[in-house]
Amino acid sequence: MATSENWTRENLAWCAGIFEGEGSLHWTAPQPQRKDGRHPGGQSLIISIGMTDEDVLRTFHRIAGVGTIYGPYQAKPPSNKPHWTYRAQGADAYALIVAMWHWLHGRRKENAAVSMRQWLNSHPKRALSADQVMAIRKAYRGGGTTYAALGAEYSVSASAIHLIMNGTTYKWVTD
Repeated sequence: MATSENWTRENLAWCAGIFEGEGSLHWTAPQPQRKDGRHPGGQSLIISIGMTDEDVLRTFHRIAGVGTIYGPYQAKPPSNKPHWTYRAQGADAYALIVAMWHWLHGRRKENAAVSMRQWLNSHPKRALSADQVMAIRKAYRGGGTTYAALGAEYSVSASAIHLIMNGTTYKWVTD
């Protein structure tokens, strides 16, 4: 999950500029629930940036601390420069957009707000809000409670509380 040591004000402003100029953000809709009640998934919040300047994209990736760079891809005709694509998704994309939020403008900020809201509201496995996760962590760290007791209080399993506390789930929720 994202919170890079490279997330200084200046670096995030630079990343937001690259994202504003070259990036895109979208939410992929979930597939319908199966007859057996399971969710096949398929939804995600996705940031992508495509460009021919590999060094710029690698700097963005280093600052972001999340995501993957794909490429090089050879453009057609072969005389054109190769290009690379940066991609981050899910909670990492969400955290990165939140970190760059201050420097986003107009249409890009509106698109981000809509995509992030759709992703947050439609995720079938998301049982707890960020506020609830922070309260769970605070209560457990304060002592005097167990995973089972917190699970009962928040209507999730004790193992779900364990996964929250060891950082496997809800990594993007920071206290």
